[in-house]
Amino acid sequence: MSFPTPLIRRGGLWALGCLAALALWWISAKTNLITPLVLSSPEDVAKELLHGPKTVGQRHVFEEVRGTMGRMLAGWAATIGIGLVLGVLLGAMRKVETLAQGPLEFLRAVPPVLLFPLLAVVLDYRDAAYVWTIIVGCTPIMVLVVARGTAGGSRIRRAVLIAYKVRVWRRVLAALLEVGPYLFLGARLTASTALIIAVVSEMVIPTRDGIGIGSSVRDAGTAYDAPRVIAGIMVVGAVGVALNLVLNGLERVAGGTRSGADMIREA
Repeated sequence: MSFPTPLIRRGGLWALGCLAALALWWISAKTNLITPLVLSSPEDVAKELLHGPKTVGQRHVFEEVRGTMGRMLAGWAATIGIGLVLGVLLGAMRKVETLAQGPLEFLRAVPPVLLFPLLAVVLDYRDAAYVWTIIVGCTPIMVLVVARGTAGGSRIRRAVLIAYKVRVWRRVLAALLEVGPYLFLGARLTASTALIIAVVSEMVIPTRDGIGIGSSVRDAGTAYDAPRVIAGIMVVGAVGVALNLVLNGLERVAGGTRSGADMIREA
């Protein structure tokens, strides 16, 4: 099995950049270029990840991240479903799309964390408040991307399907297949946004069970526990990069040779 040379070159440069960043981190920590209260060494962070917290009562970083990811994935999955349905409907009706574009752009511009305290009160500080904050923050992005993809679909194809009296469910399926690349694009764009909202909302108000990487990192920062703070940052960053790589690959498979930027320009 042979791999394209550009892909190998890109992967090598990516790995080289990561190693350079790690080396710079290690040198900065060993030479005390930055105070250890802020920047702990890679060895201390590795101990935090491998052996767990030193303080009794603290949870492991992976457990905290697992709680955050559960809420993030629930909100993100709901966003994809709602965004797909609303996006296809709006994209099929150009006047309605134009009418709704203003409110959607406004909602997209409002930081979701501003709405979080209201949702927390209404939903009694349950996990649903965190999930709905993600949905409110990400759905406008998803709807706009899918709607533009649907609106840019082939009118000739739709006319032919109608002329040949193809059943409605088959026409809907054909439209969904055509909008597939935009669905993956919207999913990729909202994945990182959902993760950010999940973490920041936990930093604003801790969850009822206290499990969440946002509140954990906030408390560790207050206690000057640099290894735990950096360990949390590293795990969340790794999860975000992994999600982006997987979704970017799926997006390219669904969109052929077109990139996300190409699809945005077309829309």
